[in-house]
Amino acid sequence: MTTLQELLHASPTTTAPLLSRLGQAALAYAQLGWRVFPLAPRSKRPIQSPGFHAATWDAATLRAWWTGDGRRNIGLATGAGLIALDLDPAHGAGPWWTLHGPTLRHTVAARSGNGGWHLLLRVPPDCEIRNSSGKLAPGVDVRGDGGYLVVAPSVHPLGRPYRWVRGQSPWECDLLPLPNPLIHALTRAGPPTTARGTPRVHPEPAETPTIPTGQRNTTLTSLAGTMRRRDFSPAAITAALLIENDTRCRPPLPEPEVQRIVHNICRYPPG
Repeated sequence: MTTLQELLHASPTTTAPLLSRLGQAALAYAQLGWRVFPLAPRSKRPIQSPGFHAATWDAATLRAWWTGDGRRNIGLATGAGLIALDLDPAHGAGPWWTLHGPTLRHTVAARSGNGGWHLLLRVPPDCEIRNSSGKLAPGVDVRGDGGYLVVAPSVHPLGRPYRWVRGQSPWECDLLPLPNPLIHALTRAGPPTTARGTPRVHPEPAETPTIPTGQRNTTLTSLAGTMRRRDFSPAAITAALLIENDTRCRPPLPEPEVQRIVHNICRYPPG
């Protein structure tokens, strides 16, 4: 059986061309057990039927999808124990975040291409949570069973990349469980749960600063070390570092330098 690392680093002399950054990222998400599928470049639109229903973690299928067009964005299917909260500060998510932020602040989180926030959480596999808009509060959308999320390093229609929050990428921290009060709010009918009288503020789970020259090697080495301790494969570490390098380093490091970081870290045993 072909390994993920072999798929990522197929020789240029073979019939299988090298994958783009987005293709490598899709394979890295699949290794996490996440089901992904292709979206049109700079779009949230699935490029083929049946859309998110085709989502898979099969490496051969993902390679075929992103070999055809390496610019395709990545859609992450939600549901089956994984949900996402999409917080939009421009539409009133601030009061809700002020109330619930302390219990959700340290889960996997991303900055979306339009300036909002994506929080990924887990629920019991037998807990069916459907997609909703504003059910929890104004400016808070839910992606659950039958939904999907655009993930890094995909590019928003406005031209900005999706980025994982520093220290809160899926390779650096675990998904927190969705608190029971929020599960109950999403599995019953009723008005949104808002924080009355709370001043309106922007939701800020964490900042995602760019990594300037002089800090790029140190930051990427730290991420690689964290992943190695968590027993990720060299292929997954490479893909994660390339995502962070492309979306946060200013300017990005040359790819051979990123690969050298991975090589050096992987000389140490996992854990």
